[in-house]
Amino acid sequence: MRRSTLRAFVEDLERRARAAPLPTVSGELRASYGYTWTLQGTFGTRAHQKRRNARVERLLVRDVEPWAALVRRLGGRTRAPLLAAAWKALLLCHPHDTLCGCSIDDVARAMDARLDDAEAQARGLREDALLDLVGHDRVRARLTPEAWRPVVIVRNRAARPRGGVAELLVARFRQHVPVGPGSGTVTSTPRPPVPFSLAQGSVPMQVLHDDVRHERTESPIHYPDDDLVDVARVVAWIPPVPAYGTTALTIDDVTDARPVVPEPVRVGDLWMDNGILHVAVDASGAVRLDALEQETSIFSLVAFEDVGDVGDLYTPSPRPPVMRPGVFVGMHVSHAGPLRGELTMVWRLDVPVETTRRGRSTVTEPLLVNVALTLDAGARALALRVWGENRCRDHRLRLVLATGLADAEVWADAAFGPVRREPIVPPPARTEDPPPTAPLARYVTLATPERGVTIYSDGLAEYEAMRTGQVAITLVRAVGELSRNDLRERPGHAGWPSPTPGAQSLGPFEACFAVFPHGPRTPETIDLIERVSDDVLLPLAGVTLRSALAVPPDVAGVALEGEGLAFSTCTESTAGDWTVLRCVNLTDRVVEGRWHCGFPVLEAYLARLDETPVEPARHAGHTVELTAGPRAVVTILVR
Repeated sequence: MRRSTLRAFVEDLERRARAAPLPTVSGELRASYGYTWTLQGTFGTRAHQKRRNARVERLLVRDVEPWAALVRRLGGRTRAPLLAAAWKALLLCHPHDTLCGCSIDDVARAMDARLDDAEAQARGLREDALLDLVGHDRVRARLTPEAWRPVVIVRNRAARPRGGVAELLVARFRQHVPVGPGSGTVTSTPRPPVPFSLAQGSVPMQVLHDDVRHERTESPIHYPDDDLVDVARVVAWIPPVPAYGTTALTIDDVTDARPVVPEPVRVGDLWMDNGILHVAVDASGAVRLDALEQETSIFSLVAFEDVGDVGDLYTPSPRPPVMRPGVFVGMHVSHAGPLRGELTMVWRLDVPVETTRRGRSTVTEPLLVNVALTLDAGARALALRVWGENRCRDHRLRLVLATGLADAEVWADAAFGPVRREPIVPPPARTEDPPPTAPLARYVTLATPERGVTIYSDGLAEYEAMRTGQVAITLVRAVGELSRNDLRERPGHAGWPSPTPGAQSLGPFEACFAVFPHGPRTPETIDLIERVSDDVLLPLAGVTLRSALAVPPDVAGVALEGEGLAFSTCTESTAGDWTVLRCVNLTDRVVEGRWHCGFPVLEAYLARLDETPVEPARHAGHTVELTAGPRAVVTILVR
């Protein structure tokens, strides 16, 4: 061993590589059981924090950076310093003991505060960038409230044009609310709630929920204006929105028009059908999912299991008995179509209140788990939302989803595309038993030569793919010690022994998933899995701009073309002179692709990941062409 600099190390490595071939190391490097611990049991620890971290990271990468970069490229002001501040708050959550959840409770509370910080900054940056993008002048609007013409701004957070079901918040004025000196003596007459339509009644919609809330209209140089507004959460069927672009829908008084939903959802007391998927629930709560195009069925789709856990924050130590699958309490229809159908189920598990080395307690606490099965018009995947309240300690609760694919290949999404996952086989001489679980990014695919099923998660980070074809995803892992030295799975302390009562995760839990049945895993299917991932995790969404002075025209951002190419990045370069466009080839073949930009491309360069230009890229007009090698990451700089 000798002291060195990073530069000297690389220079020495290059000399050695020229002298003799270097060994090839492949795989994810998750296993070193013949040498030391790898502590792969942390993926379910403090699961709610991992989920929130994933959601905030996705918010920054996919729903903030692209809009800010497009504003800058179209001549607006830079938001790079503010973005850097938001990223710093998030990155301070990423030291491995923090994000892994294997730290004391003080560190976990600090992570919660940083996630609050990062999310608040990200949402503010997104709103400001979108208003710039559609040309909204806040100062002028604040001065002329009589000229307001409310519109819903729908944004497409994907690098391809998309239409269909969009989730919207429609806000309508009810009453002005004075704030400040004299406000106690000022009264105004509220506007009674009235029916409404979108785009002169041309857009089919379904109201999911109504609410009344306060809303402030901000201006950089004025006191905010506060109003009481009626807010409706709506799903609407809209025409295609440009890739990473926006479109505006007017909010109008209801008309006699009854627009037709082209692909409606039909809902019965125990079933839903959108022409692509059919969902049926029997009296025992067993869910059957039929994929009509593939002519295949998944039986007993949803189940739960709970097992005792006397491990620590690094390593699970399961203790039987395993409580499964739970008692079906009942079900009701939450939404009856035609754009969204939803069946809400309730399950009960009688969970022992605690677990010790001697076993699980005979005293149980009922744990109610709610599952909303959601099917949208035109959707290829069935969405699931799971929520409940954990009141028990030292246990692990998992959602178990069936695929009907026994002994299937397992492919899991990772940093730059899916990787093949096989069970870890440790050497006979080892210091730690590998858990059967693995890290989960956005999805995991089980596939046979005949067909496949992909399960999406909005942020929970631990799954287990069983040979039976079931996939178990950790909802709650409740333990109360940072490190123990009496585990059969890992002798010795992995960290400082400290109590961590906050890691028992008492209180509410929630997560969202989707199940997508499809054909065998071909390049075409790999591309489709990525597209459905955007539809599940980044659906079309819209909010009301009540202070709009005109209906903004459609805005086109950037579109990525090429089968198997996945969007990775659209952001302002570190130097600020370029827009960085990055994609990943998810396939094992060469793909010819192109970026279509909503602005003229004057220069384009192929670059390294660190934005160092390598060579000119082919471009003409608004289009940049690229060639992506197998599993390649391709970075393009444009201006």
